[in-house]
Amino acid sequence: MKAILLAAGRGRRLSPLTDDRPKCMVEVGGAALLSWQLEALRAAGVKEVVVVRGYCRTRIRGRGLRLIDNEDWNHTNMVQSLYCALDELRGDLLVAYTDLLYQPSVVDAAKACSAPIGVVVDHDWHQLWRQRMEDPLADAETLRLGPGGEILEVGQVATSLDQIDAQYIGMIRLSPAGCETFRRALVEAKEAEDRGEKAFGSSRTFGQAYLTDLLMGLIREGVAVQAIPIHGGWTEVDSLADQRVAERIAAGTEWQALRELVRGPALRESA
Repeated sequence: MKAILLAAGRGRRLSPLTDDRPKCMVEVGGAALLSWQLEALRAAGVKEVVVVRGYCRTRIRGRGLRLIDNEDWNHTNMVQSLYCALDELRGDLLVAYTDLLYQPSVVDAAKACSAPIGVVVDHDWHQLWRQRMEDPLADAETLRLGPGGEILEVGQVATSLDQIDAQYIGMIRLSPAGCETFRRALVEAKEAEDRGEKAFGSSRTFGQAYLTDLLMGLIREGVAVQAIPIHGGWTEVDSLADQRVAERIAAGTEWQALRELVRGPALRESA
């Protein structure tokens, strides 16, 4: 299995930590977020990793990584970064954000999914969000599940906890058929933008679209998108407060094995 890690963003809410480095190189427990991710992936058997870079891209270097650059990172979002890696969307694949901290068990859950398109969702999200902020609804997005675990809605503004059955963590698992579906959707949306249309039936242009816009576009078409359930074992680092929460989480006993792996840095930053 291969992983595509989307690491083009700057992370302004993490300033000053991101004044001289991309968001994924912010440290938790003395190691870059990307180092934690690489070790979690390797521990789960994912050896082939592609990283899409953007802001401060020369700070992202690492043995065995394949690097792709989103030259327009400052004016685009996740969908454009994934489009830059279009040729890599083949085979068995994980696509993940890089402002995350997760254990190998999260990757194992994603790998075990047999659906063409699987999306990792946390059913214990509320406990984590309460650590991150006073009002969970200030940041949480909708995610409604059908009786068979299929995702009916994702990524919209939530006004009630009743609209959230779980929370999307920023990791997608694609089979070869799922990769083909994603490739088609990306190419068609890019062509639609050239005609002046919005992407995936959303209110956003292709360049500003999120992966949740892509997922919702597929769901509206009737494409099955399966939830991959987890119960904790991860966190998001999107702000200075998140970074402090991540420090506490990573110091927990259940993270000891992964801490041992990241003590030998997986990445060598440029000077």
